[in-house]
Amino acid sequence: MTLDDRSSRLARTVLKEGPRVVLYTLLVPVVLFGTCLGTEFCCAVAAATPDVDPKAEWKPRTYGRCELELRSLPPAREVLDDYATWTTQPSAVSSAKLYSLQMASEAQRGLRIERLMRDGLAFAARPPSTRASWQYVDARGEKYAMLWQLYGWHWPEFLKSRSGSHRMLVAPIDQPPGSLPPVLFIYGIEGVQAHMDAPGCTPYGTRAAPRRR
Repeated sequence: MTLDDRSSRLARTVLKEGPRVVLYTLLVPVVLFGTCLGTEFCCAVAAATPDVDPKAEWKPRTYGRCELELRSLPPAREVLDDYATWTTQPSAVSSAKLYSLQMASEAQRGLRIERLMRDGLAFAARPPSTRASWQYVDARGEKYAMLWQLYGWHWPEFLKSRSGSHRMLVAPIDQPPGSLPPVLFIYGIEGVQAHMDAPGCTPYGTRAAPRRR
């Protein structure tokens, strides 16, 4: 076979197989991306929503010798400074410091529930989650922004106003000093199975408070 014959045969092969190679080149990334996205979607939807049980342990989880330390919620203008002072005080025992409040049905204003996809496409990005927010107005007329967020997609009916009142354990998120209303992250809800780790009391050591997003 001469060189010209070989060149002609190679050209015919390229013309014949070229479209198929291009199609496979485009199709493989689409299939891989769809598989990852579908797996992520299924995992997010299948994530278990915390159980509602009046007898359940509802306070956030602690590990090792870490203990919960609770206080009543200060006025909105004082809560950030109070928490900063409280958490920097030396202590002989490791503790998670949280404020306790009474959530009455009439104290909740403007509940909003969002189901969020993760940020970016990298596997290291934040996973899909459910976020709920509302304004809490206590008996003194003090106003606070409440925030609850959990991995996976949930239908958290337990966050809606109920008759009577129930306790919640909260702590301010990382936010600029003087922010009003202060944003409080919810770590425990009375009557709902514990589903959060107490701040700074995780099996992996100290964890920073959530940030405003």
